[in-house]
Amino acid sequence: MGIVRKANNGTRRGLFSNKIANLIAPAVGAAVAAIAMSAGVAAAKPAAAVCTNSITDCGCTIKKAGTYNVTTNIDYTEGLTASGDCIDIAVSGVVLNLNGNSINGPYANGGSDVWNNLINDGIRVLSSGSGDVIIGGLDQINSENYNLQTGIADINGWNNGIESDSSNVVAGHFVSEYNYNDGVLVSKTTGNTITGFGSIYNYNYGVQLLSSTGSKVTSSLDLYNFIGIYLGYNSGEGLGNPAPKNVGPSNNNFVNDNILFSNYAGIVVDINNLGNQVLDNASLSNEYEDLYDFNPKCATNVWELNIFTNAYPSCID
Repeated sequence: MGIVRKANNGTRRGLFSNKIANLIAPAVGAAVAAIAMSAGVAAAKPAAAVCTNSITDCGCTIKKAGTYNVTTNIDYTEGLTASGDCIDIAVSGVVLNLNGNSINGPYANGGSDVWNNLINDGIRVLSSGSGDVIIGGLDQINSENYNLQTGIADINGWNNGIESDSSNVVAGHFVSEYNYNDGVLVSKTTGNTITGFGSIYNYNYGVQLLSSTGSKVTSSLDLYNFIGIYLGYNSGEGLGNPAPKNVGPSNNNFVNDNILFSNYAGIVVDINNLGNQVLDNASLSNEYEDLYDFNPKCATNVWELNIFTNAYPSCID
């Protein structure tokens, strides 16, 4: 039996092709087998609250431009938005300061292995929220301070830690960990910048660029994820398979100056995702491949000045 991962629709299907799955099954089969799907996680009742400028509870939506501050640690038991998120941003012109606080979901610190489809994201920028800014804290994460997390917001234990469905969003200075799907999901949009953050112990991807173009992922620390940074779409049939016709590629993105280690795979660009520049990353000690491009001879993707041990194909530098 090959590795399974939760597909984007909440069901569990194979993530890699059978050939690759057979290679990786011994490494993580025990962990996958331990997941008990029969149990349930209690979901907080969805709330319809509008966020004030001082946010003290989960379950509100930002509907007016301005600066908002999370002033204390908050969690999912306090309420959820109609979308099942802790905080939704539904308007442009927002600056959301997390001030180093934690935003905890039901899977915080690996507390539950059971998928609950009523609970979604720690923070979601809706399609109407173009140009918004999310600031986790005063400090930028690096390889020396990620265990301390002083001054760095912790988004912990959701489906996705942060999801951006809007253009030109900027987010940084946070840790997104123990999320059931992605630490950060940039979905069907353009021009996002995700910088100075950590993505750790996420069940699928540290960062996923899904049908997104012209975005930047930079200065991150990605550890202990299935894949550290992934450009593409997982149909549930396995990586390396073309996406459906109604799902666009992730083209012309920039992935640079990131540190990745102890993931199953470091940076992966899936088939038909083109024109991406993967530069100056250090991807080492990942279990399968440090860098991987499913496009023959990398196609129009550029891989240069990266530090790695294992990579495929040989066009990766």
